[in-house]
Amino acid sequence: MGSREAKAFALAPLPVVGPMLIMFGAIAIVTPSEGARVFGAMLGLLVWTYGVTLLIGVPVHLLLQRTRQTALTAYIGLTFLTVSLIAGLFALWDRLSPRGKNDNPFALHMWSSYGLKIALVFAALASLSAAIFWCVAIRRPKS
Repeated sequence: MGSREAKAFALAPLPVVGPMLIMFGAIAIVTPSEGARVFGAMLGLLVWTYGVTLLIGVPVHLLLQRTRQTALTAYIGLTFLTVSLIAGLFALWDRLSPRGKNDNPFALHMWSSYGLKIALVFAALASLSAAIFWCVAIRRPKS
């Protein structure tokens, strides 16, 4: 992996990390006594976002690199498709898994309209991350 790709993977989670870090910073300023908990939440967010970037972004990039696809639409489309497929698998698992009545008192399931909306938001954020990656690592400046 080249330096442009490494920079792109470092910047790709910005659509999620940027606004959340600003929010966590504001919370830390308003309630300094909760600084350790806010720092823990920020650290957890960073681990999750970069983990998801590695689990989804790296295979998508390697697949597109192997097939010599460099179009922005290929990166956005394959990322959206991958996240939608993973959300669909989670929804299927949620639907088929045995559980008691008290396991989910709020009845939030992936099959609900709320679950589908959240899945679409995640897919949109992942596609935005793919576009950032493409702009930094793949796009060639016009001469």
